[in-house]
Amino acid sequence: DDYPNSVKHVLMIGALGFLIGTGVLIYLSMSRKKSTVSHSLLFLASAVAFMAYYSMWNGFGVQYKTSDVTPRVIFWSRHLNQLLTTPVILATLCLISKADNAVIVAVVGEGILYVLSSMVGAATVAPVKYMWWFGSSIFGVLVIIHLLQRLQEGSHEVHKNLTYLVVGSLVVGSLVWLLGSEGTAALGLSQEVAIFTVVDLLTKVGFGLYFLFNYDSVMEDEESAHESQQYV
Repeated sequence: DDYPNSVKHVLMIGALGFLIGTGVLIYLSMSRKKSTVSHSLLFLASAVAFMAYYSMWNGFGVQYKTSDVTPRVIFWSRHLNQLLTTPVILATLCLISKADNAVIVAVVGEGILYVLSSMVGAATVAPVKYMWWFGSSIFGVLVIIHLLQRLQEGSHEVHKNLTYLVVGSLVVGSLVWLLGSEGTAALGLSQEVAIFTVVDLLTKVGFGLYFLFNYDSVMEDEESAHESQQYV
């Protein structure tokens, strides 16, 4: 009862989108003769997102906070969703680019800190929360730098598009947090939830389907690009 029906409708659309996406992703995984880590990771990311959006639609993990300058709704399920799925998406991108373990640990670790900082910021009040937002943005920039550095000459077009998609989602996520109810409340709650839902669907279901439908060609081309880079 703390948020309007329009928000609940958006959350239900998001939950249905993730439910359908999860079904398609698990089909793509099970239809292969030999499943891969990427197939499993992307299925799990979509499944977690479905549970998060369904719980938010039910009002579970949602808090109405009145102790700040402007009252706001905090969707803890969304933060938990991001905490679990952001590392999965980043790890998948690292697998595509054949990154070594040190790079994977750095990117995934920075991604976790990016989400945790915004999560702590949501729990605090102004002006302290803006310091947490700033810290989250710094970690987001570090992730973006790592991802862009992994783009080599000859990288597959799908790899480039997926990287730009994730980079865009990190930028949009930080901006919407700042402008949304957890930040300055310049955006209405319905607009904030709608933007987050679209970005989530694109970076999980869209990311997963686009990559897995092109999986064989992407991984073969990236392997060739990686090997040629080693001999330059």
